[in-house]
Amino acid sequence: MFTENVNDSTVAVKRRGPGRPPGSTRQGLETRKRLYDTAIKLMTERGYENTTLRAVADAAGVSVGLLYRYFPSKRSVVLALYDELSAEYALRSTKMGPGKWRDRFLFALTTSLEVLAPHRQTLSALVPVLIGDPDDGLFAPRTELALPDGGSTSGRALTSSCHSRIPPVNPSVFGTLVTSCGSAKVISLALPPPI
Repeated sequence: MFTENVNDSTVAVKRRGPGRPPGSTRQGLETRKRLYDTAIKLMTERGYENTTLRAVADAAGVSVGLLYRYFPSKRSVVLALYDELSAEYALRSTKMGPGKWRDRFLFALTTSLEVLAPHRQTLSALVPVLIGDPDDGLFAPRTELALPDGGSTSGRALTSSCHSRIPPVNPSVFGTLVTSCGSAKVISLALPPPI
């Protein structure tokens, strides 16, 4: 029964190539999450500069090679944090209804603060890198503040949902304004709370 050789040319069998199947597996997603959480925890405790990928791998109990498969650099961990926070903000910003410009702006600012608040310690540890790095920091030539269209997620989220009752807003100016306020809120979150 199991040794029967079937050689029917009318049956098309699609064979998978060698290696792993394409796409993410549940185990791979869990591993990535564990590595990400470990890296963020160490960066929060030690600071960005004092956290090495080797230390992250050791703390997570994996090889450095496995860590590099998911996060080839510390910067990629920070970008993953940015992606996570941006996605959360974009999701929450869909609840913004029509209204006056100032109300929409306050909604955007409040929503940003709510999204960032749980990450206050982590953002505080990352401020020197996010702000001061000459190549990738806040004031680097290729950051959102320097982009001609004011290309911020905040600006796009707010201007894309404008309704006819709201006066037209220049997306470039609005995006730059929201990005600048976003930078200010990151700095304010990083500072110690007022006494």
